[in-house]
Amino acid sequence: MSQTDALLQAVREIEPILRQYAAEAEQERKLSVPVAKAFKDAGLYRLWRPKALGGFERDPVSGLRVIEAVSRIDSAAGWNLQIAVAHDLFAPWFGDKAAAEIFHADAIPVGAFNPPRLAIPVEGGYRISGRTPFVSGTHHASVYLGFAKVHDVGDEPPDIRLIAVPASEAIIIGLCLHPTRLHAQHSQSLDQKLRIFPEIPGRLRRRRQCLFV
Repeated sequence: MSQTDALLQAVREIEPILRQYAAEAEQERKLSVPVAKAFKDAGLYRLWRPKALGGFERDPVSGLRVIEAVSRIDSAAGWNLQIAVAHDLFAPWFGDKAAAEIFHADAIPVGAFNPPRLAIPVEGGYRISGRTPFVSGTHHASVYLGFAKVHDVGDEPPDIRLIAVPASEAIIIGLCLHPTRLHAQHSQSLDQKLRIFPEIPGRLRRRRQCLFV
């Protein structure tokens, strides 16, 4: 059996859990804990994670087949899954050490990118703050990805950095309303606490420079 077939079989095995908690997720407007655990235990959050970081590193079409199989059972659960696995594609933007800490085997990365957070240069790095709406899968996430705009009084255009914020460093402040009626897609707004992020030197282009604590 191929790895993709094994993952599709895993989806079939957890189908009773997805169906059992679909109504609860719709009512609570968030993915249920048993479903998130089922995803994690079945390895579904590692669809596109690099093998070097404990993932399956499936090709795009194979990964989409697995997401589609979940979505046929519960569309909101499928939405939450694809949000998480899509963020693994940012792993190569970080240095090896940071990537290993952010995208470890048990990681559930989610995020939203606009509006960017504010990064104020201070001694030793940046002070990051801001509020980000429409972040799906917040309650089960281990880390939030997003952009931060470096505030500078100079005449140069603002520098945009990719940041990774540990879930413990953000506050979930409320449910965002959506016209899609996928209530269980669970999009929340996040407040980023003030925190000093070290500047990470590297040879990446400016738009791909990354910050991580």
